[in-house]
Amino acid sequence: MMRYLRPLLAAPLLVLGLTLTSAPAGADSVFGVSISIPGGNAGLIVTSCVSAKNCVAAGITSTAKVWFVTQTNGRLGAVTLRTLPAGTTEIYSGVRPSDTGPESLSCSSLTHCVALFSNDVHTVPKNSQLLYFSMTNGTWGNFQTVTGFPQASAQGARPIGSVICMTATSCTIYGDFHIAPYESWTVFAATVNAATVGTPFLFPASAYDGDDEYYGAIGCVASANWCVVSGQVDGLTSGTGRYAFVGTITAGVPSNLSTLAAPAGFNGHSQMLKPTSITCTSVNNCTMTGSWTNDSGAPLHQFRATLTNGNWSVPVRTS
Repeated sequence: MMRYLRPLLAAPLLVLGLTLTSAPAGADSVFGVSISIPGGNAGLIVTSCVSAKNCVAAGITSTAKVWFVTQTNGRLGAVTLRTLPAGTTEIYSGVRPSDTGPESLSCSSLTHCVALFSNDVHTVPKNSQLLYFSMTNGTWGNFQTVTGFPQASAQGARPIGSVICMTATSCTIYGDFHIAPYESWTVFAATVNAATVGTPFLFPASAYDGDDEYYGAIGCVASANWCVVSGQVDGLTSGTGRYAFVGTITAGVPSNLSTLAAPAGFNGHSQMLKPTSITCTSVNNCTMTGSWTNDSGAPLHQFRATLTNGNWSVPVRTS
């Protein structure tokens, strides 16, 4: 079974940007500027911009520490280091993930951000964690753990997710994790109020029991504390085939998931729809884009679907 790794998210009513970059060999580079990161950057870098040349970046060092740096009017500030849980032994290297590394970063301003890091502590059996770091009033705190996953699997498979910050006191996390007793993947949402994360909520989706649900993209309307989410169900286990789903989060509460109609020509038994971006102009009015791939994940086409006054259109092939 396949999992989505680091889907992009977008929310145009927030001044927000997120990219994933890889530092060039033999040098550390952030926003195109050479920088000295103690221990050196290892693997991916996540960034979030509140406006042009006003951004924040985060990554992990080869010594298994988390680093942060803020760009203000194009100038980089000092690097901030924070520790990971004791016993962390592996980190992301190169483009493909291994065990521990950055998942997502979102800032509502240059002084308020939340960063997500997935983490496996190999000295503790089945200790897989989703960590978050909060910047409050310009100061990064130490790691905290997203806890309370309902029906968490004994397999301990690492939860992953994206975060989107709408205000200085409100962020939403959307992701997936292993669930018992079916040992399948399911999607969840959690809220971060100031520097405190709430208990993750599962999206009600009893019809999908036994199938894997992978998170895709999220887009939000800040003024309404409302988000729309998407992803894919791998329905090969139940025989239904793969299909995309959509749902909403209102004030931190997930809705029922509903099926997105398949575009003409799509074969859910040998192809996949991967939502990768959602932008919303107002509540119940959004645009989703994504990729249409073959069974092994190789891209075939692009697609787009629109939410208009609460109703989703049939996705259409755009390339």
